[in-house]
Amino acid sequence: MEVILINDAKVKIMLTAEDLREFAINCDAAESDADLRRRFKDVLRRADDICGTNIGSSRVMVQLFQSREGGCELFVTRLSPTPPSEKPPSERGTAYVFERLR
Repeated sequence: MEVILINDAKVKIMLTAEDLREFAINCDAAESDADLRRRFKDVLRRADDICGTNIGSSRVMVQLFQSREGGCELFVTRLSPTPPSEKPPSERGTAYVFERLR
């Protein structure tokens, strides 16, 4: 897994085929939203640990591009300007918008 911080609201995550197996992500499979969110939440947590950000704890848009080598690239963009910890409890939570691009 390689993570590049593009700016304070966007990261690029590159996952190898081995990373996809580790996170149990199959880019070709039609998975339920709940399964996909849980798996990507694990990826985002690790990316946050690597970069020292908290993008994974915000509402985000994920763009997924498959690579020829069996891995993929994710562009993760924070959609909410305020981190959840600074919002009232009723507005906290993580939401994901997924866009698969080929």
